[in-house]
Amino acid sequence: MHINFTEDEVRHFMVPKEQVMYAYYVEENGVVTDFCSYYALNSSVLDHPQHNKIYAAYAYYNFAKGNDPERMRMLMRDLLIKAK
Repeated sequence: MHINFTEDEVRHFMVPKEQVMYAYYVEENGVVTDFCSYYALNSSVLDHPQHNKIYAAYAYYNFAKGNDPERMRMLMRDLLIKAK
């Protein structure tokens, strides 16, 4: 089962928007083989002497070529580095 996105849905849900939506993809020979996206939410921290905000990243749409678990693991690792 898979979702067929319209062009407008792709633009809305997957195109990066600064400080909101981020995306990362792998391309091989001109073809996108792997894709990960995440969105970020900022939250206030109350009554802490050093920090007043926390930034959290949430995985959104993700796929890896052949649904390969090792490939997805490496993709998520790269995405965590990018999100930091």
